Amino acid sequence: MFRIRRIFDSIRPNDREGIRQVQEILRSQFSGAPEEDIQALPGLMNDPLEHKLVYTVFAAENFREQVKGVAVVAHATDLKFFFLDYVSAAPR
Repeated sequence: MFRIRRIFDSIRPNDREGIRQVQEILRSQFSGAPEEDIQALPGLMNDPLEHKLVYTVFAAENFREQVKGVAVVAHATDLKFFFLDYVSAAPR
C-alpha cells in the first residue's frame, strides 16, 4: 500500500527528507539531468515569486515514508500553464 503526498516546500523536516529522497530518485533515473537542476529543487519550491513558477512535488510513499515514485510539476499561474517536469518510479 502507498499514499501520494503533496510536498509544497522544504521547510518542515519530513518534507526535507521527502525532497532528499526525490533528489536521489532523480539522480538515479535521469542520468542526463544536470546535478545543479536537481540541487536547485528545494529553492525552486520555496520561492515561487522569484522563479515565476510554482513547483510542487507529488511523492508516492510506503507506510515507512520511503518515496517509491515521484512527479515534479511547475505551474505558471499567470499563463495558466502546467508543466510535468519529471515523473518516475524509484529504482527496483
